[in-house]
Amino acid sequence: MRSLAWLLLIPLLSACCAAAPTDDAPKPMTDQVVGPAQVIAAYFEAVQAGDRDASLAMGTSEWAAREAEWRQGFTYAFFNEGVGVQSWELVSINREGDGVSARVRAVLTREGEEPDHEGMLFAMTEVDGSWKITSLG
Repeated sequence: MRSLAWLLLIPLLSACCAAAPTDDAPKPMTDQVVGPAQVIAAYFEAVQAGDRDASLAMGTSEWAAREAEWRQGFTYAFFNEGVGVQSWELVSINREGDGVSARVRAVLTREGEEPDHEGMLFAMTEVDGSWKITSLG
């Protein structure tokens, strides 16, 4: 399913990039992931690997601090309540003001229960040339 999402996402990103004004100054390259879709993929990879710090590193420091303490958030459920991610699919990415919102469909699991189909909404903003999660609901 992820490969289908990528196939659908590539033309969308190409259209967005083609319509965006060009900037003569190149963005600095960093060791961080650069696009919203890659940030989401890295977040889920960290969750599936059981790496809480890496999942929180996908967001701004403010978001990471809130998300680490918020007992009703997805990140808390993944690392403290035994909720797992069976699969996920990127549904859409939309430009909103200075950032983007991305909708994801995920199949979440918990031992002894039926899989749960959840909608997740990632809000992101660009910080120093890299996209960071600012909200996850």
